[in-house]
Amino acid sequence: MRTWTELPDAFVPSDGPAFDDQAIWTGSILRSPDGLWHFFYTGCSRENPLVQRIGLATSPDLITWTRDPDWTVIQTDARYYPDRAGDGWHMLLTARARVGESDQRSVVGHATSPDLAT
Repeated sequence: MRTWTELPDAFVPSDGPAFDDQAIWTGSILRSPDGLWHFFYTGCSRENPLVQRIGLATSPDLITWTRDPDWTVIQTDARYYPDRAGDGWHMLLTARARVGESDQRSVVGHATSPDLAT
């Protein structure tokens, strides 16, 4: 990892109007058995930037990405989740518990802060 080749941005917000025309956030990438890469990502729209949705794009090479037109965008159900998570900041952390079967020790932690300092 001493030599780098700078490439253009791999994935950017849509031109819109679209659920992801304001911003693209973190996601998860996995490779299917047929070799195609799948990128599940979070995006928000200019129309309603407080609502985050999950989209899907695919790539044969991790460089060129295509939004999947057949993917049904996932969105939170407003009956259960507010537009915002309340006052302050929230962080979800994943880890592995010290005890239990090795394939059943996954845990999620929830940290909160009113000001990002405490």
